[in-house]
Amino acid sequence: MHLHEYSAAATPTIPAISYTVLPPMDSAVSERVLWNQQALLETDYPATTPALAAYHLNLAPGSPLETADAATSVLVRFHSGEGVLHISSTDSAPDTAAKTCTYAAGDVIVIPGTTRIRWEAHTPTRGFVVTDEPLLQYLGATPTRQTIDLVKYPHTEILAAVARFRSQPGAAARNRCGVIFGQESTRATMTVSRTLWSLFNILPAHAVQKPHRHQSIAVDLAVEGRPGVYTLMSPRITAEGQLIDPIRADWVSGAAFITPPGWWHSHHNETAEDAMVFPVQDAGLHTYLRSLDIQFFK
Repeated sequence: MHLHEYSAAATPTIPAISYTVLPPMDSAVSERVLWNQQALLETDYPATTPALAAYHLNLAPGSPLETADAATSVLVRFHSGEGVLHISSTDSAPDTAAKTCTYAAGDVIVIPGTTRIRWEAHTPTRGFVVTDEPLLQYLGATPTRQTIDLVKYPHTEILAAVARFRSQPGAAARNRCGVIFGQESTRATMTVSRTLWSLFNILPAHAVQKPHRHQSIAVDLAVEGRPGVYTLMSPRITAEGQLIDPIRADWVSGAAFITPPGWWHSHHNETAEDAMVFPVQDAGLHTYLRSLDIQFFK
């Protein structure tokens, strides 16, 4: 039993979320490799952030991979390759109908929890997977029903939507340039699942996307980066919008980095070509809890 004095317990000291980098994957076998920061987070279970588990995915033709996450949602972006996912029920939801879903390079797929996934590649495949399993591990919970739908966002439709939004009046002045993934099951929060949020963001050539901040934690995948494309981030900002002593996160294609909660961050492209980033956050949950507190520097 513990009885804490209020002023001593109101802001407890817990492990800070820091900027860290996950290098690109180099593998020739079918595997899903966790970005495990369990030691930094001081958890008794694997995790990338307090609520998210992020993985590099590699699939070799003729070598299927099977996974079954104790999560409410699994989000994957395929960098390359073609294949099919066979999705079936787990013991916690035995009545879930089996489904198949093909994929190609650039596709994004969100898969509900209480499912078992058999990943089969027709051609060599690379991808990036994020789940909310650490959140459920923290709560000591397992999903008992599906709260979202299986949805595939084809690469061609993603690019068409981005092009449509970029052509709108005033688009160049927007804080970010891209599409946020949503579905019918999450109409209220406009997020890809009830816990996860994701954006396909274009950083145009010779552009700066002004700082913003939020209390969700971002795992940012550099879809297409190169020298001269980077993010600046800092917990502090001047009245003129300059980040104070910022950390620079260079965009390396296939690498990912963490943007800590509450940190201001801006994106910079000093090259003559567009760049692309795919952030995944626990902002679906924060939006529902009304705790996201997103702020934009005007």
